[in-house]
Amino acid sequence: SHGPLTGGSRLTAELARKHNKPHLHIDLDRMHALKASSELHRWVITEGVRVLNVAGAKASKDPALYNEVYQAIWGLFVLDTLGADSGSNAGALHLEDLARRVSNWPETSALGPPGENRPNGP
Repeated sequence: SHGPLTGGSRLTAELARKHNKPHLHIDLDRMHALKASSELHRWVITEGVRVLNVAGAKASKDPALYNEVYQAIWGLFVLDTLGADSGSNAGALHLEDLARRVSNWPETSALGPPGENRPNGP
């Protein structure tokens, strides 16, 4: 969100608390979307999140929110794909480490490191 939760987003958080489900509110007025990726990554790993529900204001009420949330979630995928640390250095990727990991990927791995269920994978 941009600022405190309101409306349906607030209700979603209240219901998550009521049903003892993990929830995280990221205020993008206080944090850049890419920093939010790091916070989101740490939270997803710590809580063991398997399904992510994203709630927020409608685009008509907050036109910039969609793009910022997209950036944060894209950053989450990047951090997870690259195997970022989820501990005290969560989200910290050193260029040398990143270069080493990427250089070990086969040329067909444009979607990330080798693995199962990947098109054109080994």
